[in-house]
Amino acid sequence: MNISSDRAISTYVTAAALIACGLVAQSCAKPSTDTISITADAPHTRVRYLDGIEFEQHSEFGRAYSDWSFFCKPQIQVKELTDLRQGKTFTFEVTGISAKLQLELIQSLPIGVKDPLRKHEETHCAMTADVYKQAPKAAAEIAKKMIGRRIVIESNGNANDARADAEFQARKDFKIEYQKTVGAQADELSKIFDRVTKHGMNGVTNEDGVRRSIEEHNRKENKGEKTNGA
Repeated sequence: MNISSDRAISTYVTAAALIACGLVAQSCAKPSTDTISITADAPHTRVRYLDGIEFEQHSEFGRAYSDWSFFCKPQIQVKELTDLRQGKTFTFEVTGISAKLQLELIQSLPIGVKDPLRKHEETHCAMTADVYKQAPKAAAEIAKKMIGRRIVIESNGNANDARADAEFQARKDFKIEYQKTVGAQADELSKIFDRVTKHGMNGVTNEDGVRRSIEEHNRKENKGEKTNGA
């Protein structure tokens, strides 16, 4: 799914649909929604001001950066397929998934930051927060693909230990896929934005920079290529 660059941009961003790109449709039967529960906290943004000596601002665009973390805390329910147990080999099937999602955004700005630099960093965070709006949908799609998955565990013969290992493996797989689907998309879009705007120093407006970044992302996505940031 591509993003339309013709939409009006109210917060410098029209990237809400970005993470839908690359999602693979569920090939098996759709599981009951009772087996999947996804909740998402509101994004939390913190602004900190860099030391005026180490990060002294000598020009309109001084040193600044923004960081974000996509947190995902899944809980996995599995059941053992006892008829497949062979010695110390246990087979489990994923039967339910719940996940809590969070987004932490940090803007690091120089003391006495100028308005253009502040708005440039705000745009980075706005793009990332907009991608996060679709995170619950993406997490639910990941969960749907995992329901019914079988996990084979070699254990010391203790079924409880084997179950714990299966749940751990499933949680790990879920978090990896979530970061690949959501976090990586946000990072990629932000890298394009910095390249298009030359970190806000080439006169390209934030609004135009976001639109051009989306268009470039869509072209790369259509070709199945990964965007190279600069």
